Amino acid sequence: MGEGPRLGVGIAIPQALGSGRPDAAETSRYLERVRAVARRAEELGYEGGWVHEQVVGDRRLVEPVVLLAYVSALTSELGLGCSVFVLPYRQPVTFAKQLAGLDLMSGGRLTVGLGIGHSDERAPALGAARGRRAARFEEAMEVMGRLWAGGPVDFAGEFLRLEGVEVDGGPLQRPRPRLWLGGHAEPALRRAVRHADGWMGAGASGPEAFASQLQMVRRLLEEEGRDPETFALSKRVYVMVDEDGARARGRLVGTAAAASGVAGRPEDVTERLEELLAAGLDHLLIDPVDAHAEHLEALAPLASRGSPGAGGAGGAG
Repeated sequence: MGEGPRLGVGIAIPQALGSGRPDAAETSRYLERVRAVARRAEELGYEGGWVHEQVVGDRRLVEPVVLLAYVSALTSELGLGCSVFVLPYRQPVTFAKQLAGLDLMSGGRLTVGLGIGHSDERAPALGAARGRRAARFEEAMEVMGRLWAGGPVDFAGEFLRLEGVEVDGGPLQRPRPRLWLGGHAEPALRRAVRHADGWMGAGASGPEAFASQLQMVRRLLEEEGRDPETFALSKRVYVMVDEDGARARGRLVGTAAAASGVAGRPEDVTERLEELLAAGLDHLLIDPVDAHAEHLEALAPLASRGSPGAGGAGGAG
């Protein structure tokens, strides 16, 4: 499976356009922020630029495949990742083709994060059926993996039927791009251990919940006979740094990161993130609540030292 997962410290790419319908001036300012963050992240040695997915909702987020393609064109070494694509909302054949093209055009820099989603209430709006999300997720993963491996695919599943279907033009990584799964419940963690190259804990998971999930992943790796050196352990961490630590903590109030985010002076936040890495993580995704460019610089020492975690290169699942 190519070179295995990229390890280290990644950074979220600005994805929100703001409120209201964007005009040319606002769009230009947004694209400049993306260019500045992506190029500087590469210069400072961050592992990758990461995005997330919200297909429908009240936040105006740029579509993740489109944004990652743009970041790919701006950079030459920066990894590309999404934490996570909600697979039950995607048509697997079309999605496999999109991701194969992105991996090919980026020179094999893609890490595909997949999740099952919190609910299926939006499914009808996206042409997807309600119910049986886990079964749909696993079937879609199997279909995509077979398409990425190359050659015509015949498949007769519960939800999909393929006869001689082929996805050409990539991916560059073989037999497929790096694959990390999200989730927190035992079935999701077991699915990650069985089928993927890594697992990323959610940003909303607080210290105690994440420690419990991490312990479960390690137990499942042992049960499944997986070499932990070939399975990447990661976590998204919402952060807010400010030279005034109290002000930093105050800026988390009222946000989705209020309960689980790490806030304080740059040195305090760096110390907390170093503790997470020292606990055995291979990768952190730093997700600033705002002010991405300032966070890039403030937390650069973390990016430059790579991954000290106990996990390893993360081979194919």
